[in-house]
Amino acid sequence: MPCAQGRWLANLSVVARLLTLGGLCYGRHPQPGQVRFPDRRQEHFIKALPEYHVVAPVRVDASGHFLSYGLRHPYPSSRRKRAADGPEDRVYYRISHEEKDLFFNLTVNQGFLSKSYIVERRHGNLSHVKMVASRGPPCHLRGTVLQQGTRVGTAALSSCHGLTGLFHLPHGDFFIEPVKEHPRAEGEHHPHVIYKRRREEPACGLKDSLGSARKLALRRERSTLPGRSLSRRSISRERWVETLVVADTKMVEYHGSENVESYILTIMNMVTGLFHNPSIGNAIHIVVVRLILLEEEEQGLKIVHHAEKTLSSFCKWQKSINPKSDLNPAHHDVAVLLTRKDICAGVNRPCETLGLSHLSGMCQPHRSCNINEDSGLPLAFTIAHELGHSFGIQHDGKENDCEPVGRHPFIMSRQLQYNPSPLTWSQCSKEYITRFLDRGWGFCLDDMPQKKGLKSKVIAPGVIYDVHHQCQLQYGPNATFCQEVENVCQTLWCLVRGFCRSKLDAAADGTRCGEKKWCMAGKCITVGKKPESIPGGWGRWSAWSHCSRTCGAGAQSAERLCNNPEPKFGGKYCTGERKRYRLCNVHPCRPGAPTFRQMQCSEFDTVPYKNEFYSWFPVFSAAHPCELYCRPIDGQFSEKMLDAVIDGTPCFEGGNSRNVCINGICKRVGCDYEIDSNATEDRCGVCLGDGSACHTVRKMFKQKEGSGNTRTCH
Repeated sequence: MPCAQGRWLANLSVVARLLTLGGLCYGRHPQPGQVRFPDRRQEHFIKALPEYHVVAPVRVDASGHFLSYGLRHPYPSSRRKRAADGPEDRVYYRISHEEKDLFFNLTVNQGFLSKSYIVERRHGNLSHVKMVASRGPPCHLRGTVLQQGTRVGTAALSSCHGLTGLFHLPHGDFFIEPVKEHPRAEGEHHPHVIYKRRREEPACGLKDSLGSARKLALRRERSTLPGRSLSRRSISRERWVETLVVADTKMVEYHGSENVESYILTIMNMVTGLFHNPSIGNAIHIVVVRLILLEEEEQGLKIVHHAEKTLSSFCKWQKSINPKSDLNPAHHDVAVLLTRKDICAGVNRPCETLGLSHLSGMCQPHRSCNINEDSGLPLAFTIAHELGHSFGIQHDGKENDCEPVGRHPFIMSRQLQYNPSPLTWSQCSKEYITRFLDRGWGFCLDDMPQKKGLKSKVIAPGVIYDVHHQCQLQYGPNATFCQEVENVCQTLWCLVRGFCRSKLDAAADGTRCGEKKWCMAGKCITVGKKPESIPGGWGRWSAWSHCSRTCGAGAQSAERLCNNPEPKFGGKYCTGERKRYRLCNVHPCRPGAPTFRQMQCSEFDTVPYKNEFYSWFPVFSAAHPCELYCRPIDGQFSEKMLDAVIDGTPCFEGGNSRNVCINGICKRVGCDYEIDSNATEDRCGVCLGDGSACHTVRKMFKQKEGSGNTRTCH
């Protein structure tokens, strides 16, 4: 068969130019009947498909010139110094598919995965575990598909063993995989199979509705905490959350064993982006270190409709498989279960619950875990929400005023209502997570994971999953995009059984919204225009706040914000000192005056408690000295009124301790009235003295007692 001349796109940027290739021959295009499938399982799978095509991909240069039948990207040695996203990160392929020449312009995507990232496929017990570690040079690629100089689609492929992955064209989504175990001599092509994404009926009993309610059951409070060294300043530091992700059998079945990993990593990419939003007020990186795919039911793990029973089982199971040493590359700080089971809080039947997590469970091995029901791409918000609970973040509007009527919802809102604005973290969420970290409760997140690639570009999820696919993820395989409704970047509408329906979520970033346009942050902008990341910078220190007390040692604070500039588009959040404290009005209060705790408890005298009014008196808790506990003066019970007493409250009344509570933490105070000071009085009672301000007076005298004995005293 003679080789035809073709037209190719040289694409090192968004702008394309056409080149004519003279007489490039890539060999005879294989036909389905001419290819054997040595792997029986693959043969059974492929031949059961309604349609498939056998192709022969080749690696080419940027101008389309043939380079090799070997498809592995010759990535340079990691020891060699190179520029990020440089030419060595790019690779190009040519595939003739359905009588069309497709040009793949791809870039290495190291992403957010650990280089020691492991995928485990479990078949019931440890004796049937298949583990795949990420070794060697990066081989995961993201980029665009072009035809005759025009961008026609996107691709997410792996070149680790041939080309494996997913690419999107205007007329459908296509998977590609190599013919396994195919004999191949040097200089010959390796046949691959291309087939369309299958449409499958949803499994019995599954609901694909996201629903409007985010029902969460928060049951347990943190009881004991390890002692940590604390500072008088609030320090913003980078934190790394080493994450285990587990997909249950229904997830694997629903998305397909070969495709579920790509889907999950797309979701986790979105979660990473949510925690990089500057509204969270901290530098937090979500790093996936281990992915477990349950091909069969796992012994010891029971996943049922009852969300609490499932969470209890999962937390126990994940703790049992977590290596104790933090130096182990498979060790995780938090475990995330993804399930297609329709879970429900409190009862063993389907309902609208989306997730469940322990409050403040992070860094507690038996409680640092959550479960999440898969309902399509919005799953990313569910995971972020549940991880927020692990960081001690309560719902907006629960014992705080962060969700008044009329304002748009936040990530930690109880219900996700319609609003075109991107979801962010509320001020309350920022305060909760900052307090959690300042208390030292996130101590397990301080170690930077070894050999992590955190700076690579992450492809927008809408590039991988178009509007039709997003609708199918939410409403099932028969749903399609509703063409009649405009402004997809603000609200995604899907055609379901002849009617347009919406979960009131915006289409994912990267979704096509017009000719050469895509959605970004709720707006339709030109494709390729994604603002460069802007790292945050500290603003000026604020003036010192008013003293919290008029006597007895109150507290003042000064803070600075990460707003000069504010981090944007994935830019790093500021690290360093963000809040500082000092004591003020240290002179004693008048004798007989009520204590500062008494004053705080009395504030609740006018607040009804179970429809009754009481006069409240403070109760001290040795385990939680900086929480406010009060009891009725004549009552036999006590109640926690506040998570944290007002800054400047003594940790303990009476005695010689000067220690005070700052931001809910008991701080050591020296005799110089400096926080975290080791200053003490010398033998003369002088603060930081050297003992020279006084001297010992000695005298000798003798006294005879009645018995005639003499006693000598000095």
